[in-house]
Amino acid sequence: MSSSKNPLKAAYSKVREAEERHADKLRAKAARTAAPAERAPAYTKTLQATKDKAAARRKALAQTERASVAAAVRVRKDDGGTLPMGKALYLVQSFLQGRERHAEASVEQIREAVGINIDPGANPQLHDALTESEHVEVVPAAGVLRLRYRPKHGVRDAAMLAALLSRAVVSGVPRSELVATKEQPQACYEGVEADIEKLIREGRAVAIERPDTRDRVLFAPTAAKQAPAGLRAAWAAVEVPRGDDLQAALVQRKLLSKEELEVRRARKAAAIKAREEAKRAAKPKRERVGSRKITNTHLDLGK
Repeated sequence: MSSSKNPLKAAYSKVREAEERHADKLRAKAARTAAPAERAPAYTKTLQATKDKAAARRKALAQTERASVAAAVRVRKDDGGTLPMGKALYLVQSFLQGRERHAEASVEQIREAVGINIDPGANPQLHDALTESEHVEVVPAAGVLRLRYRPKHGVRDAAMLAALLSRAVVSGVPRSELVATKEQPQACYEGVEADIEKLIREGRAVAIERPDTRDRVLFAPTAAKQAPAGLRAAWAAVEVPRGDDLQAALVQRKLLSKEELEVRRARKAAAIKAREEAKRAAKPKRERVGSRKITNTHLDLGK
C-alpha cells in the first residue's frame, strides 16, 4: 500500500522531513558560531579642511609641471657634460640639506661641491627652479646669490614652531617631520625636540599617537574648558588593563569573543609580515665585493 493511501505513514514522513529541516538549521547555526565572519580591516581617516585640499591639489599640479620640465631640460656641468635638470636639482638640494644646521651657501661653494654652476648666466633654468623650489630659501644679500635648505614647514626656531602648531587645528603636524629621523638626518633646528615637549607641557600643543605608525601628531590645543579637578582626579585614578589583561576583560564583559580576538591577532600578524616583505623587496641586494681564492685540494700534484 502506498504512503498516499496510508495516512499514518504519510504523517510519519512529514514529521521526519520537519526533523531533518530543523537539524539542518541547527548545523548551519553551529557552523556560523564556530567560524565568525571576519570584520573589515580598520582604517584611519584623516580630516582635511577644504582650503588645505585645494592647496594640496595646486601643489601636486605644480610638482607635475616641474617634473615634466626637469625631465626635458639638460643642465651643463663644469666638466663639459650635461645631466637632467631633475638630477641637478636633487644634487644641489641634497648638498644644502646636508650642511650643518642648514647653513647658507654661496654659488661658488655649491659649484665646488657638486660641479654645477647655478648662476643665471650659466644655467638660467636651473637658477629659476632653485629659487622657486619649496625646499630652497634665498638668503637676502647685497648683489650676491646665497641659498640655504628650507626645512619642511619652514620652522627654524621656537617662535616659528609655536606659530605653526597654533594653526594646526584640523590637519596636524607629524613630529617626524620636525625632528631628526632616518629619512631626515637633520632636525628643523637644534633643540626642536625639547621645544615640542615644552609646548605640550604648557598646554600650547596636543600630541596624539597614531596606532599604525606610532608617530606622534601635533595639534593646536582645543578651546574647550578644562574639566573640574575632582573629575580629572577620578578619571586618572581608573586603572585601565593592558595587554592580555585587557583582552581578558573584554571577553569577560562580552564586548569581544575569543574567536574575534584570534582573528585580530591573525590580521595584525599578516599585516606585519606584509610590511616586512615589502621592506625586504624594496631593499637593494648587496653585491659581493672582492675575490675568493679557490684551490683544488683534491688533486695530488706531487708535493
